[in-house]
Amino acid sequence: MALAPKDEWLWVLGYGSLMHCASLRRTVSGVDRRDMRPVIVRGFRRLFNLARRHQLQVGATAGQPVAVLNVCEDPSADLAGIAFPVARAHLAGLDRRELYYRRVEGVAAVDFFSREPVAPVCLYRGYTADELAVERPDVFREVALLGFCGLLHGDILPDDKYLTLCLQGAFSWGDGFGAHFMQTTYMADGFTALDAHLNAEEVKRRLGEDIEEYIRTR
Repeated sequence: MALAPKDEWLWVLGYGSLMHCASLRRTVSGVDRRDMRPVIVRGFRRLFNLARRHQLQVGATAGQPVAVLNVCEDPSADLAGIAFPVARAHLAGLDRRELYYRRVEGVAAVDFFSREPVAPVCLYRGYTADELAVERPDVFREVALLGFCGLLHGDILPDDKYLTLCLQGAFSWGDGFGAHFMQTTYMADGFTALDAHLNAEEVKRRLGEDIEEYIRTR
């Protein structure tokens, strides 16, 4: 992909579905895998605690399989993701895709393999309830009608197909990267790692699952 002048583009961190090239290309059509690079950022914890608005059911959230990935600030944590270049002029498409997230720029990153510093990245962090009320009052009102104050919850479970998509995306960058993803991704409680939630046979099954239609229609 031909890049815009350096001051006109950003490195964006994909840490969930955007790690999967086919999923990413639905939003950033011109991105080339050769332009993407595995990196690590420190100070953020990745967890399945952001509910998909259209899947939330009235009542208690406990056990609802509606969660997609989010990050929260945590100085003791780090996570690996895939950095890819996006021209600032084309950020609107990503912002629309990540409409429940706030874009955070200037996050320090290092190369996943060498641990050498690379260009800073920007990432998307889910809106808190207070932020949602200000930034997306329409969504805030909708979830309030369901009995919830926001989209972040500590007792929801991952959306099944989305979890498979993220696993396939992570392991497409190598077993080491996939293992790191399993170790540094947490359930909504913020403490249960994905490698404690899924056994090896379940991971193997999901890596072999055909999700082409899900990617095309999600």
